This record gives sequence, C-alpha cells and structure tokens, in this order.
Amino acid sequence: MQVDVYDRASGTALPVYAKDGRSYIVGTPGHEYAVRIRNCTNRRVLVVTSVDGVNVISGDTAAPSQSGYVLDPWGSVEITGWRKSMDRTAAFYFTDLGDSYAARTGRPQNVGVVGVAVFQEKSQPIAWRDLGRRLARKQRRSHIRNRGPFRRCRPRGRKAPRRTTWARRSRPHLASAPIVPPASTTRRIRSSLRRRP
Repeated sequence: MQVDVYDRASGTALPVYAKDGRSYIVGTPGHEYAVRIRNCTNRRVLVVTSVDGVNVISGDTAAPSQSGYVLDPWGSVEITGWRKSMDRTAAFYFTDLGDSYAARTGRPQNVGVVGVAVFQEKSQPIAWRDLGRRLARKQRRSHIRNRGPFRRCRPRGRKAPRRTTWARRSRPHLASAPIVPPASTTRRIRSSLRRRP
C-alpha cells in the first residue's frame, strides 16, 4: 500500500521525512492538497481514511470500523476533501491549528494527522460439498462407460486381445478339400441302382 500527499497548486507529491518512527510532510499554508492511495497488491482492499482525525466519508471522529473506499487490485483513489454529498467535498488545505476543520468542530486532538486503515478482502471458501458431488458424478459416468466384463477386466497399459471368429478358427485345408463319401456307401448306391428294372 502506498500513500502520497499531493500539493494541488504545484501538482507534485510532497517529500516525506522520517523522524522517531513517524513520517512527516511539509506543506505551504493556504495550498490545497489531496491524498492518493494506491493498492500495490493483487487483492481488493478497503481503505478507511481520515484527515485531522475526521473520517473523509462520514465526517465522524475517525475509527477503523467506519466507511472507506474499496480499491481493486493495483487500483488507486485520490481524495481531495471531506465528502459532503455525492457531488460536493470540503477541500483539504494547509492552515494553522485554530482555522482547521477539526478544531472548529471541537476535535483538535489529531490535527495534522493523515490516517489510513487497510483491510484485505476475505477469500472465498472452497465448496467442498459441491466438489464431492462432482467427483461422485464423474465416477458414476466412468463406471457406466466401462460396463461389461471384457473392458472391465482388461489390464491397464495393454491392448485388448483380438476376438477370433469361427471362420478364423477353421483350418483352411479342410475347408477347401472336397467331401468324399466312404467306399461302402458308394457300393450300396451302385447296387441299388442295378436292382431297379
């Protein structure tokens, strides 16, 4: 997450100075400024932002449980003031303590503080019940497709044996040889033919 404060008069980002574990910027009195927040992750986030201890959307005293902006992955938002309505905002500008919006509304404790609370979107749970149903349906379909003793008993990784037919089992020399009756049968036929007048 990256947070920058821009001077709207010059259009440049103000440099950040670190001291005693805190970050500071120096603004020009009277100049308006904007807060730009960038989401540097691949997940959606909620950013609850406050300026001078006042929530920039609701105008209430800042708290992490308040409303904020939803940023898409690698998205950004530029906040130019406290929101009064969907079309109007009260601009941020650098001024002294007595003239600040927070002090004039009786909340001078956090004047000069820009706060951002970041919350990542909760990941969607995996529907294990639906996954189990799909696997069971797939197993039933494969069982129906492989039904029968021939395919079910086939060893994995080998080709199915070729089914032989009766024509292939018969011997070719016997199938092509002429059928010759026994000699005794031939004699009986001849003798019966001679006896007839």
